[in-house]
Amino acid sequence: MLPTRTQSLLLFIAAVGIVSWTLICLDSPHLSFPKDEGPIAWTRCKENAAFFCGYLECVFDRATVKIDKLFSRVPTDYENREAGSHILAVTKYPTSCPPSERLGIVMTNYGGPGVSGRASSFQLGPRLQELTGNRYDIISFDQRGHGHSLPKLNCFGSALGYETFKANTVLETTFLIPEDPFSPEGRAILIEQQRAALALERTQGLMCENAIGGEALGFMSTTTTVYDMEEISRILEGENALINFASVSHFEPAVTDSESNSGEVEVSILKVASLPDSSSLTVWSIVGAYLANMLPHKTGKVLIDGVVPADMWANDHYESQTLLRVLLGDSEKTYQYFLSECFVAGPQRCSLVLSADGGPSDIGDRIDQFLDRLQEDPMPVVNYDRVLSLTSGHIRSRHSVIGTLALAYQHLFSGSLFTALQIPSLWALYAEMLASAMYDSDASQLLLLVAPPYSPPSPEPDQEGYIETGQGDLWRLILSCGDALPYPGGNKTWPTAEEIVDNVLVTMETWPRFGGTVHLMEQHGGCQYWAGTGVGPTRYRSMLASFPIFDSTGTVQKTLTTPALLLANTHDPITPYSSAKIVQNTMGASSRLVLQDVPGHSYLAPTTQCAIRLISEYFANGVIPEDAETFCSREIDNYFESLTDMSDAQMILRRI
Repeated sequence: MLPTRTQSLLLFIAAVGIVSWTLICLDSPHLSFPKDEGPIAWTRCKENAAFFCGYLECVFDRATVKIDKLFSRVPTDYENREAGSHILAVTKYPTSCPPSERLGIVMTNYGGPGVSGRASSFQLGPRLQELTGNRYDIISFDQRGHGHSLPKLNCFGSALGYETFKANTVLETTFLIPEDPFSPEGRAILIEQQRAALALERTQGLMCENAIGGEALGFMSTTTTVYDMEEISRILEGENALINFASVSHFEPAVTDSESNSGEVEVSILKVASLPDSSSLTVWSIVGAYLANMLPHKTGKVLIDGVVPADMWANDHYESQTLLRVLLGDSEKTYQYFLSECFVAGPQRCSLVLSADGGPSDIGDRIDQFLDRLQEDPMPVVNYDRVLSLTSGHIRSRHSVIGTLALAYQHLFSGSLFTALQIPSLWALYAEMLASAMYDSDASQLLLLVAPPYSPPSPEPDQEGYIETGQGDLWRLILSCGDALPYPGGNKTWPTAEEIVDNVLVTMETWPRFGGTVHLMEQHGGCQYWAGTGVGPTRYRSMLASFPIFDSTGTVQKTLTTPALLLANTHDPITPYSSAKIVQNTMGASSRLVLQDVPGHSYLAPTTQCAIRLISEYFANGVIPEDAETFCSREIDNYFESLTDMSDAQMILRRI
């Protein structure tokens, strides 16, 4: 069975590679865009004609209506409009409802950071519009430094340049965890790896400073993202319009055989997950919290999933592990859930099960033993595009695939065990790949997830001059470090490798399987080396810790006009229910919590019909759940059994 799945996977990767050139990033100063008569020069998007694409010109002087029909800019610094400008790439998926029923716009981005909102909107915009009742235009955009927006962050010149920089380092494999990490010898091994990580973080920080400058990096933060959203809303809907926002990203569309000439795809509500995202820490949930705190008087309907406490994000240094310990709260519980589902499904559905197994713990013991063997003796892999050795770090890791794959599809193949826990719809496929490595000593399929083939050395731009630069990890750092607090006292107080490892070891005491590697599975640390840290606006950080919230004049506004809707799962390995409860308790009457009895990382998880109804009623009809918390029961019997009923190709295509 495995060769069939592998062939399907490779065929899909090849197909994505063919279309990837239509979903690549702006890298040409010689572009021209057709003019139009509206505030944004909307044109049909080449990627999907059902969408409109534009480049937003936000005027510096709000009293002067001056629009450049070619593209538009937002001020680098909204408090100093002479400091320069940025160009934002925006997409619109218009509602088909009559004008009399239209309710405005819902602004969104599809996870991240590190994701192009423009590229991912073509697959996910229709689903979000359906979810919100088809009464809103869906507006997405590339954040500053991302995708088609300018200036773009391109620190290493090309996708291949960055891939080779990270290859076979801890930024690709994460930590290799010794058998006893708490022993002096084990701690020394971790410290050596952390020193290597710090050196790499410092190097890429210098590369990005040289490429774009610290001042520009400092104004690529969540705070400036919220200001950009306010400006987009003002131009599209008017000065007094409320900002509707949804951080919910990856509900799965059912792709049908019928597609109209305009590129519209029919969608229906399914119970399985969609594309995995590049980031465990869901920064667009943080955007929702920033929006509510910064602009409560302009905040309309807000949906936040993958809930992260924004005050901890803004005020705690990443290296302290304080936030990670909150976010890992259900990681071990979710892992045991995965093993239990696998055992119940049996060897015909879950390839990790052996006929002699007496329970889920037998599967878990074999995985632990396999990781220990790899730590002592990495597995050589010579039947793959890259000749390398499979390590325990590869198995634990979460790798962001960017390169020849289209940005909208890049994260389908993004990581290993920890990522698999976040995406139940891929459990059966992942189990086959891991079983092949464990039982047949063939890791070539698994390496597709954790060490993807290199990008071509000289990719050809498309007709508009777009070139994929493959640096999503650095797009992530734009926001993480733009939001981060500088260390007081400068480099004298920067954390040492020893201090970071000691914090990691404290985390590992409670979360032994993932506590030692999650801090490097995706890049959020090393902001002490990031030239933009502490440069941009900071005046809202002190307000993120508690409600009541304040408006822009400092006046207390105790509640939002419409309570925000928070979405959480019972078994989420990286944004647990407890994290959502922290945010709900902070917001009080300004929020309602929906808890789904499902595994997976929030929006990546199967979405219950119960939650769908609540979200749709909230946006379409303004119905607020009566109770502070609503529980939605599980609707899938077994995630291995349900998803192996469809063919390999169908399963993969349904992730699009």
